[in-house]
Amino acid sequence: MLLINLAYLLLLIAVSPVLLYRMVAQGKYRAGWGEKFLGRAPELRAPSGNRYWFHAVSVGEVLLLPTVINELRRRDPQIEVVVSTTTSTGRSVAELKLPDVTVFF
Repeated sequence: MLLINLAYLLLLIAVSPVLLYRMVAQGKYRAGWGEKFLGRAPELRAPSGNRYWFHAVSVGEVLLLPTVINELRRRDPQIEVVVSTTTSTGRSVAELKLPDVTVFF
């Protein structure tokens, strides 16, 4: 396991200049930086019932969520749903398709 972690660290060090360049020059990866790397998720009130947190990595996963959320709400209308995404596109789609859900990176 130590070797795998070391390999990941070396890979991250190797690609970090490319990621930094894209962040500065092309504007990629800048959206949601505070949420992604500093843990600045939105403040959530204490739920009155159950809270479900879905993490959708791809837009395809975001597009599947309305069906799942609607079924959960059919079973228990008091639930609160929170969705996190990793990309700007995923977040935009989630905010469009799930207007009554808290969405963040």
